[in-house]
Parts: sequence; C-alpha cells; structure tokens
Amino acid sequence: MSLSAYARNGIVDGLLRNQPFVVPVFCGSLHDGNPGVEGGSAAGTLVDTEEERGQIVSAASSNGVGNSTGDGATWVATEATTITYIGFHDAFTAGNWLGAEPLAQPVQVADGDTITLSTFTATLPE
Repeated sequence: MSLSAYARNGIVDGLLRNQPFVVPVFCGSLHDGNPGVEGGSAAGTLVDTEEERGQIVSAASSNGVGNSTGDGATWVATEATTITYIGFHDAFTAGNWLGAEPLAQPVQVADGDTITLSTFTATLPE
C-alpha cells in the first residue's frame, strides 16, 4: 500500500515524538485509475457511487498485520467502469488522504452494481 506523506509523517511522529497518529475512521474509495500517492489524481479517477466512501473495520493487529472484520465496506455503482484502485481516507467526507492500493484483479462494474470489500489486509514489514 502506498502511503501519503500525511500518513507516513503521522506514523513516524508516533514512533519518535510520542504524538499518537489517530485515524478516527478508516474509509475506502474506489478508483478507475491510479489516484497517486497524495490522492491528487483522485477526483479524476474516482468511481461514481451512491456513497463516495465505505468504512473498513478491522480486528486488532498481530505481528504487523491487520485484517478486516465484520460487514465489508459497500458501494453502489452509478456508472459502468473498471475499478483498478482503492483509496484510503480518515473520514467519511473531507479529512485526510492516507494512500492507495491497486487491486490484484481489476473489477468491471455496471451502473447499479453493489460492490463489497469482503476482505482487506494491511501489513507492515518487519
């Protein structure tokens, strides 16, 4: 997962300066192109959905790995397209761009399709 400067700085400040990096809510957005490390291309590649962002809930991490839990984030497509990236935010609206990850397999959707993120794993290397 590529992390934004905001996320990278927050993690480092948490480790080195005792300034906790808090993400009040972890949300995903769907993209049909690379939104870029800082999300600057996000508006041009954001997939039109009824709700722009879906909440991703996870269990406590173990050994640097966090996995989603509970109901997966969902979106309803309002256009036909191919989803190639998922973007990450710390709020349902506005907030901060955290980063993005390309999908292992692009997903074609039609107008009206419901997209569900059934599993999600984040790993920090040793």
